[in-house]
Amino acid sequence: MIYRDIEKQMEKLRKSLHTEIEKSGIDAVKTLEISKELDELIKTYYIKNFSNIQNNIMYMEYKIVYNQIKQIVKEKGKFPTIKEWNEIAKKDIYLNNKSIEYISRIKLE
Repeated sequence: MIYRDIEKQMEKLRKSLHTEIEKSGIDAVKTLEISKELDELIKTYYIKNFSNIQNNIMYMEYKIVYNQIKQIVKEKGKFPTIKEWNEIAKKDIYLNNKSIEYISRIKLE
């Protein structure tokens, strides 16, 4: 599987995840299944594109952001807007939306 195929699958899963969260909630079985599938796809993408993923600084920063956003969604029941996230990122020194888009190669909406 080449990285462009993985990117397309990641975008499709991301949209499915957002839809399922809105439909069933953050802790629903289906939501968690999609989230796990997306995690595995991201891991596959980074393994294909970066050597030694565990030591890749950008990947580690991305995972920190990913976990922080998951926590916000659990607490608030919705994804932060780009503006809200960028305010959090600036305050707490996380990757901003443009960095997240670059690393994940997914356009955030």
